[in-house]
Amino acid sequence: MKTRISPALPIEKLSVAHIRELAGPASLKKEVHRLPDGVIVLDQKYAVLYVNSAALTVMGCEEKDLIGKPFNFIEIQDIPFDAPVRYFIGQSKYIEFRATWILKGTENLIFITLQDITEQVGSEERLNLAIEATELGLWDYDYSTNVTSVNLYYATMLGYTIEEFDSSTWVNIVHPIDLKNVWDKWNKHIDGAIPFYYSTYRIRTRSGKWKWIQARGKVKGRDEKGKPLHYIGTHRDITHQKQTERELQLLYQITSISNEFSELSRKMEQALEKILLLFRADKGLIHFLDSDKHRLQLISSKGFKQQLISKLDIVPSQETIWKSVLASQETLIRSGGKQRSKDSIFNIIKTSLAAGFPIRLNGKCTGVLTIFWDDEQPFTDLDDHLLNIAADQIAAMFEHDNLRKNADIAVVMRERQRLARELHDSLSQSLYSLSLIVDGGRDFARLGDIPKVKKIFEQISVTIQQVIREMRLLVYELRPSTLTQEGLFGALRRRLEIVEEHASIETHLEYHLTGTLPKSLEVELYGIAQEALNNALKHSGAGRVEITVFQERDKIVLKVYDNGQGFNLKNEMTFPHGMGLASMTERAERIKGNVIINTATGKGTQVIVSSPT
Repeated sequence: MKTRISPALPIEKLSVAHIRELAGPASLKKEVHRLPDGVIVLDQKYAVLYVNSAALTVMGCEEKDLIGKPFNFIEIQDIPFDAPVRYFIGQSKYIEFRATWILKGTENLIFITLQDITEQVGSEERLNLAIEATELGLWDYDYSTNVTSVNLYYATMLGYTIEEFDSSTWVNIVHPIDLKNVWDKWNKHIDGAIPFYYSTYRIRTRSGKWKWIQARGKVKGRDEKGKPLHYIGTHRDITHQKQTERELQLLYQITSISNEFSELSRKMEQALEKILLLFRADKGLIHFLDSDKHRLQLISSKGFKQQLISKLDIVPSQETIWKSVLASQETLIRSGGKQRSKDSIFNIIKTSLAAGFPIRLNGKCTGVLTIFWDDEQPFTDLDDHLLNIAADQIAAMFEHDNLRKNADIAVVMRERQRLARELHDSLSQSLYSLSLIVDGGRDFARLGDIPKVKKIFEQISVTIQQVIREMRLLVYELRPSTLTQEGLFGALRRRLEIVEEHASIETHLEYHLTGTLPKSLEVELYGIAQEALNNALKHSGAGRVEITVFQERDKIVLKVYDNGQGFNLKNEMTFPHGMGLASMTERAERIKGNVIINTATGKGTQVIVSSPT
């Protein structure tokens, strides 16, 4: 079996000059046998003239099997002269060949040097498997040729095949705002100002989507003038990590503002300022439709001169950019250079890019968040996702403000007390537990007990993850209810996306109902599902949750399953689940249904609710 492996890596071989010396007066055969490398000499018809013992050892054959016979171990015509090529011979051996033409008198001879590289190839294959497992994109920039070589994962991470990816276009797909920082760090490492190159930036994939990349690199080798020979490094896709970080930052900042006891206009102004900083935008507006739904009234603005505010205070909802957002309830992007003649907003605001985002309340678009950038730049899908979350948070802030104004004081106080209990019962205890663990870790560190210190860090990591989960749950509960806007299916789906999936819990939702359910039934089923999910999130340590909703004869059935640690149902009222289980039972009774809980310690938990339609 002969399989060509390409490209080959160069290995130490005889120099061409030395080989040509062998074709001189000295006995060629004698000199060939003296050489340490494996050498075979062929005539013009590819028949073997001479072969030394080193070559026979590598190929595993005897001299009589080769001398005077055509050399058929490899396809000689396939070998580019003076370039190494690898072949797989037999069952388990890789040999690298290099062929060179030599003129001896009037006769052309072919010199072939060969080396057993089986061990080297095995090491390379193991290295490639390790690199593939780490999901790292590798790159190697050759300064002498101005060519960048990449591995397969690097190309596929950006949506290309290895053949399609043109490394010369790399600069063109980096986000322009990030490019200057990338080059600064690149050159600082070359100049020796920093020990290695490290940068995070956005890069456009083949499909037009954007990813966050973490890049590391280092110069390898310099010439006599100190200029780099190679710049090699890695790329890692950190999109999910970076977006989660930015989303948490946004949610935390706006939720903190929402919970302040101050005027709505002040809260909106603070929220808008945070949004502009996060997205490096220059100006922003928040408008809500007035009572007759014909005009948009300015609630907050940032980045505008005072003389412009009066022109933006009350604007017709027929203004092109806002009319489209209100009608479609989708993001709208406008480029100032192309759209200035169509949108009078660009005649008022001298800007290069504007993006409008719908502010939804109770399933209807009642306002618009508009962001402006002075300089032209790409608007990414990552930006779109986060800015729509920002618009949702503004809607939540507006709704919470209305609740504060219109709700009964007792209801408000009850809700505050509930949140206080949640904070005390979960977060406060977790944080207190964390402080005790840290104190213990300090003691072990002073004693030099490294294994116990490592175990302490593992406990800290688990506790922090649980705190993050519970924070996400509290933030979710502060969002406007999606049940009235999207129905039971939409509310369950949104809950799983926002809370469980962001807590790295695998989710599965099956919804087999085609008609609409009475609102009262949806409210109670959703409440029971929330209680079951909350228990799984807080207490079970589940890695997967499943929700199934279907009709069975004349009943609606809801099943919520988690693969957590389960619990002893007989001791339910003394277990942390107790209050939640009582609440589920009460909700089921209100819709003339019943709740069945299947669980056991170490077996997970399944909550089954059935109710007449």
